[in-house]
Amino acid sequence: MYASVKLFMALVWLVLGGCIFYWEWTHPDRPGLTIWNTGISIGWGAIVLSVYNLLRWWMAWSYQKRQRAIAEAEAQRLDELRRRSRPSPELNPDFDFSDSGSPEEPKSP
Repeated sequence: MYASVKLFMALVWLVLGGCIFYWEWTHPDRPGLTIWNTGISIGWGAIVLSVYNLLRWWMAWSYQKRQRAIAEAEAQRLDELRRRSRPSPELNPDFDFSDSGSPEEPKSP
């Protein structure tokens, strides 16, 4: 499940819990929704589910962030290893047998 879905569900549960609390506050004469006749509002259950989904979103987000940091560190490590293993670009002029250093091109007859 995508992390954004978890965050969306946390917001849905939070809004639902808020709506239940608002309805109970504006209608005190009517009995509210309670959990198994305990007197505890069902809105608290929605708030608990909201916190649960928010925690799941945060855990997924932090895991992805940590994985990106590990991948970036690994890429930097490999880049450093490649840079170290390359031969130096400076050539010894005594062993340079290319024709680019010749003073003059041979003339054709």
